[in-house]
Amino acid sequence: SDVLAPFITYCLATEVTNIGQNLFMLANRGKVPFLQVVELPIGIVWMIAFFVVRILPSPYLFYHLVNGNYDAYTAYQFWCVFFLTPLPFILNSYWFYLLFTGVIKFLTKKLVHLTVLLEQDTVSEDVSYPKFNC
Repeated sequence: SDVLAPFITYCLATEVTNIGQNLFMLANRGKVPFLQVVELPIGIVWMIAFFVVRILPSPYLFYHLVNGNYDAYTAYQFWCVFFLTPLPFILNSYWFYLLFTGVIKFLTKKLVHLTVLLEQDTVSEDVSYPKFNC
């Protein structure tokens, strides 16, 4: 059906972001040692791809869902489409929330660690110029 074609395309396109998720999980869990070096770039690219592919199209697709022509559908089909089609959007929004809060926690932990290191690096003894007795 013409009404559901964008949703089917959307669901197929979202599978592309699973590549980033799997690479990140392999790097994060230490399963593939050479990926640990690029864990942060993989995570950044994955988050950007997740947002662009899964979150950004959502308003347009919701608009398309609400304003679509459902004349060819039975009442059962219409209600199934109307109640089940938003589920991927709801789940993707929730997953993006978890992903975003995880990034914030990660960055906060790194900043706190950096602050502690900088505080430990400060010189606590008197570093004034030595006095020479002549």
